[in-house]
Amino acid sequence: MQRLLIIFCIVLICTSVSGQIIIRDGPPDWEANPYMQYNMQIIALLQYDNGQISLNDNDMVGAFVGNECRGVMAPNPNHNGIIFLTVGSNQLSGEIVTFKAYLADEDEVVELNQAIVFENQLQTGSVSDPFLFNHHITGPPDWEPEPYMLYNMQIIGQLQHEDGTISLNPEDIVGAFYGEECRGVMSPDPAHNGLIFMTVGSNLDAGEVITFKAYLAGMDVTVDLNQSLVFENMLQTGTVANPFSFTYHDEIPDELWLCDILIAAGEQVCYEAGETIILAGDDTWFTAEADSEVFLAAGETIIMRPGTHLQAGSYVHAFIDEEGGFCFTEQSVVVNNIRIQHSTKGDEQGLYEPLFEAYPNPTTGIVWLEIADHNVSNTYRLSVFGITGTRFMERELTGASLYMLDLSDLPGGMYLLRVSNSYYEHTRRIIRH
Repeated sequence: MQRLLIIFCIVLICTSVSGQIIIRDGPPDWEANPYMQYNMQIIALLQYDNGQISLNDNDMVGAFVGNECRGVMAPNPNHNGIIFLTVGSNQLSGEIVTFKAYLADEDEVVELNQAIVFENQLQTGSVSDPFLFNHHITGPPDWEPEPYMLYNMQIIGQLQHEDGTISLNPEDIVGAFYGEECRGVMSPDPAHNGLIFMTVGSNLDAGEVITFKAYLAGMDVTVDLNQSLVFENMLQTGTVANPFSFTYHDEIPDELWLCDILIAAGEQVCYEAGETIILAGDDTWFTAEADSEVFLAAGETIIMRPGTHLQAGSYVHAFIDEEGGFCFTEQSVVVNNIRIQHSTKGDEQGLYEPLFEAYPNPTTGIVWLEIADHNVSNTYRLSVFGITGTRFMERELTGASLYMLDLSDLPGGMYLLRVSNSYYEHTRRIIRH
C-alpha cells in the first residue's frame, strides 16, 4: 500500500535528460520495508558524475520497487567506498529493482541508471569486482545494423513491460543480435498499438540464432529480452493481428513452492507457474493477512497444503490459466483444479503423517529415501527441483521401501524432494553441501 507522506518544505526540482534531480534540505528518510521474505545482495560502488568513486559515508544508495524502498546503504570509506546493499522482496524473483542516490555534498537525490531483476539469494558484484552505480547520462545505445546482408526475415512484434502493458514509447528501442553483431533495430509505433516492424539480416539463408535486447527510455536502461529466433530467409514471425511478444521479465517456472511467506495487510502480490503452485506444507507456512490481496495463477494445478492460513478479510484469487497469460490475465478466469490438503491429524498446526523420510540432511551428495507406507504394489513418483521451481530430476519408485538418490552432480544449495502417488504427495527440503 502506498503511503501519502505530507512534507511542508520548499524544494527546488531540476530535471535533466537522465532523470530527475531533487535539491533537498538534508538526507531523505528512506526506510526499507521490514517485512520481506527473500533477499539478494549487491556489492557495489557509487560513481559520481565526474567519474570519481564516493568515499562519503553520508551518501546513500536506496533500492526501490516502484515507490517502495527495499534497501538502503552508504559507502564504506574504510573499504574503498564499497556498498554492501541487501534488497528485499516477497517474491522469489521477477520484480524490477531501480535505484536512487543521495549525494550529501550536493544535498540532492539523483536517479541512478541501473536496474536489476530481483532473484532470491542472487549476489551481484563482489569486493574484487563491484557493481557500479552511476547517474551520469547514458542515453540510447548506438545500435546500428550490419549493412549489406544477403538475406532477411521480418518480425511484427510488441514490447511488453513487466506489468503486462505494451510499450507505446517511440523512444524505446528493440535490437536484434547475432552474438554482439547488430542485425536489426526498430522502435514501437504508438500510432499502431506499439507494433514493431523489424527486418533482421543475415549472410546465411538459415540457422543463425538471433537474440534481442531493448532500451527502455523511461528508465534509461538496456535489458536482455527473453526471446530468441532461428534465422530463416523470408520468414515472417508475428502478424498485425497476433504480434510476436518481446518480454524482459523473468521466465515463469513450471513449479513454484510458496513456503514461509507472509503477505502483510495492504500488500497485493501475484504468483505464477506454468504447471503447479504449492502453498505451505512440510512444516512451513503461507499466511495472507486481512486486507491483503493474493493472486495465484497456474497452468495446471494449485495445491493449498497444511500451513496455509488465509485470514478473514484477505482476498485470495486462485485460478487455472491455460492460455499462458498468468499474472497478466484478466481475473475472471474460471477456478478449477484447486486442491486443499487437510491435516490427517486434525490439529491446529496442520501437521500430517509424512509419506517419506530423507537422510542425511544436509548431504554431500547421497540421500536415502525411506517410504513410510511401503507396499510392493505401490508406485511413487520422485521429483527433485530447485527452490525457484527448476526441475532437475524425475523418476519412478516401485517395489522397495528404501532408495538411494545421488545429488552429487547438482551444485550446492537447497532442493525440494517430492514423492507422490495417486492419493498423496509430500515434499521435503534438503541441503546439498
